[in-house]
Amino acid sequence: MNVRKLRAKMVENAVSVEMLSNLIGTSKSTFYRKLTNKGEDFTVGEANAIARALALSAEEFTAIFFCLSCRVSATTHHKEV
Repeated sequence: MNVRKLRAKMVENAVSVEMLSNLIGTSKSTFYRKLTNKGEDFTVGEANAIARALALSAEEFTAIFFCLSCRVSATTHHKEV
């Protein structure tokens, strides 16, 4: 998941963590935890709700939630540590 792009879209749409966490039915702390975990814990339903709230295009949704280079770099980072 590309957390930077997600955060950028949140700012662009003036949508707070509190607003998104309410939309997907989690607490703010759980939402932050999911963000700091590179989004690995967001369910498909949550990702879809976020996409609707931010009016993401299909291309933006894919770039944010299916970022293959993000997964490779995250995997590489974990192996180096």
